[in-house]
Amino acid sequence: MPPIRLLILNTRDLCGADVSVHLMLMANFAPDEVKAVRERLERDDLTVMAYRFEGDKFCMAQRFAAYTEALGDRFIGRVLPDSAANNDLAPFFERHVTTPHSVVTAHLIDEAGQPTIAARDEILAFFKQRLASERL
Repeated sequence: MPPIRLLILNTRDLCGADVSVHLMLMANFAPDEVKAVRERLERDDLTVMAYRFEGDKFCMAQRFAAYTEALGDRFIGRVLPDSAANNDLAPFFERHVTTPHSVVTAHLIDEAGQPTIAARDEILAFFKQRLASERL
């Protein structure tokens, strides 16, 4: 089995805090590169948070397992049941994204008590906490 390859694209907000904007699993990442990512997460006290739906065909369980293996407790992965996804989709998503995938956008159910709203709120709280700690 080839080593795990991770690509973490970061941007900096106006306060200078790192904001992870995308994760992608790739093949053939050198072990020293994975180690460097892990060391940066530890050194800068960073955490990678990600959400997926249980039956997502684009972001499958193996991806989260690979992130957990590579990043340990620096990776927080949340899995929502497919039944938590909005099924009233825009035509593009109906045609091209045939599985629940976009937890806080297209598949979000914008109603109190919904798991996707809880996910959105957890993400916003995560950013608020991270950005507030950068200003101290």
